Parts: sequence; C-alpha cells; structure tokens
Amino acid sequence: ESGLSFSKYQRLRENLLDKLENNGYPFGSIGFEPSEFESASISGSLTLNKGPLVLVDTLRISGSSKVKQRFLEGVLGLESGSFYNEQRINDVRSVIGNLDYLSLVSGPDVTFQSNDEAQIDLLIDDRSASSFDVILGLLPNSSRNDGFLVTGQILLDLRNPFGTGKRFYLNWNRLEERAQEFKLNLSLPYLFRTPIGFDGGLEMYKFDSLYLDLDWNVGLRFQFTGNSYVSAFAKGMNTFVLNVDSNLFIGEGLFPTIQDLRNNHFGLSYEYSSLDFRPSPREGVLINAFA
Repeated sequence: ESGLSFSKYQRLRENLLDKLENNGYPFGSIGFEPSEFESASISGSLTLNKGPLVLVDTLRISGSSKVKQRFLEGVLGLESGSFYNEQRINDVRSVIGNLDYLSLVSGPDVTFQSNDEAQIDLLIDDRSASSFDVILGLLPNSSRNDGFLVTGQILLDLRNPFGTGKRFYLNWNRLEERAQEFKLNLSLPYLFRTPIGFDGGLEMYKFDSLYLDLDWNVGLRFQFTGNSYVSAFAKGMNTFVLNVDSNLFIGEGLFPTIQDLRNNHFGLSYEYSSLDFRPSPREGVLINAFA
C-alpha cells in the first residue's frame, strides 16, 4: 500500500487551493484529519471546504486614463459577474505592461464585499503613444516646365482612440520626384465585446509611371485571456507594370526587367508574451510562431 509523503501532500494541497482560487473560491481551505498513527506514518483523510462562491462585482478604474471599462474587462478576463480568478488578478500588471498606451500606476487592489463579491481597483494613466507629423514642400516638376510637385511626409498613428484599444496608422511620403509610398494599417480588437478582432493593412509603392507595388494583409485574431492570441490571416504581394518600353521588346527582343507579379498566401500565427513592459522589457518571454 503506497503512502503520500509530506512534500507530495504539500504539492497536492497547493494545487487544489490554486484550482479553487482560480474558479471562484478564494476562501477555500484544505485540512487533514488523522485517524491512525504508526511509527513512521499517519493515516487520515483530507477535508475540503470550498467556502462561498465569489464573483467579480466591479472593475473600478481611476486615474487619468480614458480607457473604457468594458474593453479592459475583456482584456484582463475580469468581466463583471465572472468567477473570481486569482491568477488573472496576478497577471494584471503584465497584461497592462504589454499595452503601450496604458500605464498601471497602482493595483490591483481587491476588496471583498459580503464574502461573495470582489471589487478590483486599478489606478491607470494613459501613456503617450499616438503621434502626428506633417512635413510638406515643393519641388519643380522636371516633366513640366510650369509645374511643381508636393513632396514630404504625413504620419498619423492613433493608439487607443476612444479608449477601446484600436489602432489607426497612416504614412504617406514622397521624398523624391519619381517615387512615393503609402501605408495604412488598422487594428480593431474585441469586436462586439467578443475576443475576436480584425487586423488589416495596405502598402503601396509607385515608381514614376513604370510600376506599382501593392501589398495587403487581412486577419482575424482570437485573443486569449492575457497576452496571447491566435490569428488566421491572408497576405498578398503584387507588382503591376504600368508602362512597358515596347521599342526594347520589338526592336531588340528584350523582356522588361520588371514584370507583373502576384503572390497570395494564407496562414496561422500564434503569440505569447509574459513581458513585464513590452516597449522596453526587463524580464519575461515573447514567443511568435507562424504556419
């Protein structure tokens, strides 16, 4: 007959208490009632008292942040009415540390109300993450004697507009006469208060009237609680020849050096992060996998 060593008993006890704390029973307890003593062993039975079921009552946010409560509840997995979860509360600092537009000043502080409800307080400030830059100039248009070209750069990067974690990125630049570039990215997490989000992007590069590079991507993301997600995406890389020198092809039999190209593919990606502060981490792990 096999016995249970004291170290195994301790591990078993800790595992059971962890399961209780992460499933709505933070006041659970485990006891041992001895029934028989021998020279080197004790026989008895384990007693488990789950205690009252505790639900999350309120995630209360204070500070200068304009983040929406419902959005942050979804990010942290601490929705009002959900089971109390000690692990998710412990992960709050890491999860918010991976959001470059929020700063957790203090918390989480948990207050139990009448033993069956928990109020979680967070002091959060907004972090300066958005940017807007415009540089414009005029250059003589060499293809027209009386005209000018608008050159420069427009950069608009909005992080967490309206307090819902969205991102809108736009970048246009034309630093020389013949080439210009345009980038657009959009991220919409937690659509319709679900863990599903949308990511999309468009990138164009045009060189004079010769060719146009057009890259695009779209994806649906399923966000797990915390800092991990899985995404299904589609990407396309395309080159369109806008103007071909027919004299080279007809007269000399040469093919153009740039030709039309279309390359589309689909895939899956997974990311897990336990970084303490994503923009400048000091500890933690970041894992990316693609297929």
